[in-house]
Amino acid sequence: MQNVIYKAETGEGLKIKLPLPATAKNGSPTTYGPSGLRVIPQTDVATALLRSIGKAPRA
Repeated sequence: MQNVIYKAETGEGLKIKLPLPATAKNGSPTTYGPSGLRVIPQTDVATALLRSIGKAPRA
């Protein structure tokens, strides 16, 4: 059986939104949820400050 690699239409890997703590930083591995899933955020957490200066989408 071969492993299947899933990609988005742009050719990039699939990306999903996860609620991470405000201390999570772009590119720094962190743990998500009680199962201990290791993730590497691709953007900083959208804090109120980042939203106010236009560096994150409004919720």
